[in-house]
Amino acid sequence: MSAYRSLLTVSIRHDFFARPAGCGLHFVPTAEAADWLRRSGCLVRAEAGRLLVLHDGSPWSNRGAAQGVALDFLIHATDPLIHNVTEDMPVDASLVAYFDSSPAAAKKGGAVETLRRSGDRPRPRLALGAATPCMAVTLRLRPSGLVAGRHWLLPLAARRTTWKYLFTGPWTKQAMEVVDLSGEIAFERAEDETLADGTLAIAIRSRSRIAIGERAAYQFQLRRKARARNQDPVLVDRLPLANAHQFALERHGSESALVSEILVHR
Repeated sequence: MSAYRSLLTVSIRHDFFARPAGCGLHFVPTAEAADWLRRSGCLVRAEAGRLLVLHDGSPWSNRGAAQGVALDFLIHATDPLIHNVTEDMPVDASLVAYFDSSPAAAKKGGAVETLRRSGDRPRPRLALGAATPCMAVTLRLRPSGLVAGRHWLLPLAARRTTWKYLFTGPWTKQAMEVVDLSGEIAFERAEDETLADGTLAIAIRSRSRIAIGERAAYQFQLRRKARARNQDPVLVDRLPLANAHQFALERHGSESALVSEILVHR
């Protein structure tokens, strides 16, 4: 019996999640790809965030694809919030994010090649009750790829939003400011805002979009802008961070922006 060797590997790196397996993304071959893999004596090993296809080492010519083959895989998410935490996902529910390993789309970098986004594709029609994919990828193999195997990385950026802190309770607007202890992110001046339930709040927004993360390391602090002698400048030592749930679409003039709302009550 021939020893199996790697035909291809795909690893997902999602910037939101602390661990690759945490992304809950699984590769499933399309019916055509599954049929070719079965006829070619390949084994598919798929786990969260990773795909591994093994082959038995028989000649490529025996596989009925002398010029190579394109294998299509659908990517399913077990996390229902995958669209919330992933940047640049299709807004249209009839589309899926599409990645392609063709030379025009892939970026070579040593032994591992990076899969690049290649637009969006119509969501495939599936049998009733089948899981709905959120992404799709085409992996293109040439006969030479059978010798050493191929390894691709599929990078996914975390969702970036404007962060808006909403302070309720007895705060003093003129004396408040949010400070990033690293000095990399700036926040706007405090403004009055009325919440949907009529509650009065003080809002402080980030000047730029900030990536959300499962274990983000940001250190934002609420401080007094001016203080008396011997008065502690820190009002809140560590402000809570944005999560994948609290989003709102805000309009500023003619433009809309996705905002992460973070409530801080005193």
